[in-house]
Amino acid sequence: MQLRSMSDDQLEQNLKGYVVRERKLLYWVLEHIREVDRRRLYLDRAYPSLYEYLIKECRYSGAAAMRRLEAARLLGEVPEMAVPLREGSLNLSQIGELARAVKQKERLTGETVTAAEKRGLLMRVEGQDLRETQFRLAGALGIPIQKTEVLRVQRDGSVLIEMTFSRRQYESLLRCRDQLSRRPGASVLIATWAGLIESLSLEFLAEPVARRPMSSRPVKTDPIHVSEQARADLLREGCCEYVDQKTGRICGSTYGLQIDHRVPRWAGGLSGRENLQVLCAVHNRHRYHKQAGLRLH
Repeated sequence: MQLRSMSDDQLEQNLKGYVVRERKLLYWVLEHIREVDRRRLYLDRAYPSLYEYLIKECRYSGAAAMRRLEAARLLGEVPEMAVPLREGSLNLSQIGELARAVKQKERLTGETVTAAEKRGLLMRVEGQDLRETQFRLAGALGIPIQKTEVLRVQRDGSVLIEMTFSRRQYESLLRCRDQLSRRPGASVLIATWAGLIESLSLEFLAEPVARRPMSSRPVKTDPIHVSEQARADLLREGCCEYVDQKTGRICGSTYGLQIDHRVPRWAGGLSGRENLQVLCAVHNRHRYHKQAGLRLH
């Protein structure tokens, strides 16, 4: 099959068809794992656990094996989950989160979470992303909030810190990350939470030095360059405005935002507000390649 010779529509249609088949195959993989588990076939093959069997015989990574093992066993308890699993509104990562949350609840309370309760939990998280899934599971199961902070110095002088953020605090941190990601080269610095906190700390410490009295002189308006004020206004509450011309879908990403001209400067576009738009970095590059007639191979 020569993928490069396909039209965009044909390529996308094929991909979606394979994704549907992949989900159906996943369901049957889980059913086979359940049957291997029921027969204890892994014991006949000289493995002490189904987990070891999946890693050695099926060549899964440890994490992939655990996700499928948890999903297969949950499928046995809640057969109804087969439908959302095949439709894609429920995935292995969500099932793994549910399994971990249930274990935590049972460990803390000594009570067993019933199949009916698990069925209700699956309905709560169906169609949600991973973060919302974690939030809903914690709320539904009444898992206590861990507020203890741990600080431990390690042998190389680094410090391990464990802490709990409230939802408001966590969302504030995410907004800070989005704001910082809009600066050139910042995405590498804030790729980890430690990097983000360091960047925020350095900015806070440097702030008093950086303050300068504002000049009262009028600022010249440049029809070509975007003013810092206009840039700040656009980015403050912005998100990527890139629109799929076929479906009308808007990207909406808030990470790595940049200002771009709707009509390019080389085509005579000016820097007035009506000709400016907010794009994430990847869509800005993508739009440039399309305008320049470039195609990635």
